[in-house]
Amino acid sequence: MAGFSLIHSERSVSRVLAGKKAIVTGAGRGIGRVIAHTLYNAGARLTAVSKTKDNLERLRTDLPGIDTICVNLRDWEYTRQSLDDLPSFDILVNNAGFGLSGSFTDMPKEVTDNMIDMNIKGMINVTQVIGKGMVAGGRGGSIVNVSSMASHRSLNGHTVYAATKAAIDAITRNLAREFAPHGIRVNSVNPTYVSTDMTKHIPEAAVEKLRVLTPTRKLLTSEEVAEAVLFLVNGSASSINGVNLLLDGGYTAT
Repeated sequence: MAGFSLIHSERSVSRVLAGKKAIVTGAGRGIGRVIAHTLYNAGARLTAVSKTKDNLERLRTDLPGIDTICVNLRDWEYTRQSLDDLPSFDILVNNAGFGLSGSFTDMPKEVTDNMIDMNIKGMINVTQVIGKGMVAGGRGGSIVNVSSMASHRSLNGHTVYAATKAAIDAITRNLAREFAPHGIRVNSVNPTYVSTDMTKHIPEAAVEKLRVLTPTRKLLTSEEVAEAVLFLVNGSASSINGVNLLLDGGYTAT
């Protein structure tokens, strides 16, 4: 992953999150892993959540002093048990998710259930627990949900996935209003294609077509998504609330 070694190897000079407590779901690999590194490098006291113990062990080696929670967010009750007794956080990044493209009429029930359970129900469950703690803590905070450009534009084979991401966008906007009186901002980032384990099944021809149709002629890196998340959770974005921030190189503007 391009640039990952830089994030891994040194603490950021600008520790804009020093003293802040952050929790990131889906932190074991892909975009979530880079978000975890980025927030840690910015000084946050990090709790990383993943369903894969080995990924968490490697992350703990890379980022000394972090806390880790191994839980499958599809398990509603065990997730609540795992998170209920945690202290209040200043930052929540709902990154965990699942996506698989394919014909709408042929999409298996188990795949559909997995996307709905992870992308919608899992995010709702985590945000209920952590959000309640934020409100009770009385310090305000910031929540960022990792959505997708697919919620804004139709893409071949992405109907069910896009529906789950559109739900995330709607939840983001409504929570922004509900949590605002408590000083908690809620936003989403909506990236275009990012090369990760989850997207490797997408044909190269489709990826290249997307790149050509993007005005900047470039696709996104995990590092760029992480930097957008960092911007939204720090003081520089104190007036940004209820935004679905497109990270698409201008694709949806054309």
